[in-house]
Amino acid sequence: MTFLKPVTVWRDVVASIAAAIAFSELVDWARHGAHRWLRVGITLALLGGCVVSPGYSSFQLARRRMAHQDSRIQAIPWLQQHAGKEKTVLAIRELMILPTEWKRIAASSTVIPWFEAMELLQRQRFDYIVTGEFDLRYASDPNAWAAYRDRWQKRLAILPVQADFGQIATPVVPYLWRTNDERILILGGSMPR
Repeated sequence: MTFLKPVTVWRDVVASIAAAIAFSELVDWARHGAHRWLRVGITLALLGGCVVSPGYSSFQLARRRMAHQDSRIQAIPWLQQHAGKEKTVLAIRELMILPTEWKRIAASSTVIPWFEAMELLQRQRFDYIVTGEFDLRYASDPNAWAAYRDRWQKRLAILPVQADFGQIATPVVPYLWRTNDERILILGGSMPR
């Protein structure tokens, strides 16, 4: 129903004009016809409304942002619960999870560059693989990276996803800013081929 959109826009404009006229009349009334204490009270109420209204929405946004936890940090407690001392974990370095975070888990973890991970998976078995979705936009050789990504995804497609955190693809180049909502996938064990 696209024909209703212009009506909605005009309805908003008309409402804004009506509110502006009402506000103007209220200010004029307060200036000429009210007692001094009533003018001060109305002025304070209007100023308070102008401050509280955007302040409340800003508070809600700030509270939501402060409650959000980095997806890389969320993955570590999951691994602490599920990967004991006898388990092994392969992690991709491009995810940029700090070495101090890896020390928090009991499992033996191996952190290597993404381009070396396929070869290591062919030689060694891991109980968990910590990987993600990779953004190849700024890669030095996009065709080679894309071919490797296709092989990597094909190899990992048979493994069950044990945990999934975040939503945004991870850039493969180290000089780009990282978000706190990068997609982290923890996959179940792999067998060497």
